[in-house]
Amino acid sequence: MAFQVSRRLVTLSILVILGAALIFIGVRTRPATSAETVPPPSQPVAVTTMPPVAGPTPSRDQATRDSFFAEYRMNRDRALSLEAALLRDVVDNSRSGADARLKAQDDLLRLGREQALLVELEGLAHAEGFNDAVVFLENQGLTVVVGPGHVSAARATGLVQVLARQAGVPPANVAIIQRP
Repeated sequence: MAFQVSRRLVTLSILVILGAALIFIGVRTRPATSAETVPPPSQPVAVTTMPPVAGPTPSRDQATRDSFFAEYRMNRDRALSLEAALLRDVVDNSRSGADARLKAQDDLLRLGREQALLVELEGLAHAEGFNDAVVFLENQGLTVVVGPGHVSAARATGLVQVLARQAGVPPANVAIIQRP
């Protein structure tokens, strides 16, 4: 019985890591640089622009942008749903140990809070004037991908301050990436 529980936990861990890796591989197309993290407000804010996507024509730019943000939200939500389903399986399995069930329940609650926070943060980005924005939670930080357009240092700083305060992370741990 212990072998089955630990095997499920190992499988769950692998799937969670794989899902997170797939989400962040698409967001970070190159290694992180110091320009991607937003410094405290006393310093100028740098916004990273992603390399252009090959192929779209000017008539398809809006559709490409819309599909980019929709696809990333769907991928993120799919990975979170998969993690939640695996955790529910551990909770519902009568052969799971009490400790494994308790941990899975705690992880389900954490996952629910994270999903609610992501929706809230994207709503705040929209309220700040960033109509196209996807937020990813990372280890003690956030990555925000915003749509094309001029992102001034003042607007970026304002967005960083709002999102950092709401998420409870230091502003230096919020990265803004602008799509071309």
